[in-house]
Amino acid sequence: MKWILDKNVDTKNLQISTVEIPKKSKILNYFKTYSSAIAYASSTVTDIITKSKTDIPNAMFTDSFFEWSSSIVYHFEKYNLKLTDEFIQHVLNNT
Repeated sequence: MKWILDKNVDTKNLQISTVEIPKKSKILNYFKTYSSAIAYASSTVTDIITKSKTDIPNAMFTDSFFEWSSSIVYHFEKYNLKLTDEFIQHVLNNT
């Protein structure tokens, strides 16, 4: 399985942007398609910008090719977190 973030990116310095990501709604819909978690943690997602806790449970998801966390979905939706081009292309080819 592949991770949807660049493996060389430090998770404390995630790449976010104020520029809206092309096809963002299509990618978010893809995340919602695979909304059954494969694993849960006992904590909730922490916003990396505000450092505040959200009410979103930390969980892991997969489409059998890629895996991602609820934290990634949250930061992608809220802050345009940069995902790998390979994952974006996978989503666009399969929706």
